[in-house]
Amino acid sequence: MDELRLSLHRAIQDYGFSGFGLVDAGRAELDLPYYTGTFPPAWERTYVQNEFVRCDPSLARARRTNTPFTWSSLKAAGAKRTQAAARGQNDGCRA
Repeated sequence: MDELRLSLHRAIQDYGFSGFGLVDAGRAELDLPYYTGTFPPAWERTYVQNEFVRCDPSLARARRTNTPFTWSSLKAAGAKRTQAAARGQNDGCRA
């Protein structure tokens, strides 16, 4: 899987992006869907500990479409909560 992550990272850099997240959101019954990307391990731990999977607007969007999108295209309140939690300003979904 490291090879997949590295290949995808190189590909998105060609389009001017510095990082990415790829989620297999096809099975909503999974507590944590398959994920690979360039987020730091500390953020991945924060995501799991705060149960962001329950309110993450990017995951909800990934379950509705198979086309790429940017974080900035998400306007939901969940995006603001998740961003604030990433900065350590709240507890994410539990806020």
